[in-house]
Amino acid sequence: MEPTEKGLLIRGPIKAGELLRKIREERRKIRPKRKPKPGELKGISLEDGVR
Repeated sequence: MEPTEKGLLIRGPIKAGELLRKIREERRKIRPKRKPKPGELKGISLEDGVR
């Protein structure tokens, strides 16, 4: 299922290879470009990111 402006789009079964490709593509979008340096994330609340 996929949300769209008109409602939910229900698609047929997806092949395992295609699913893995989509997962890797989404991970690339959210993966940071670089690792944070020690102390750089001090004061950032993980709870704020979940809301």
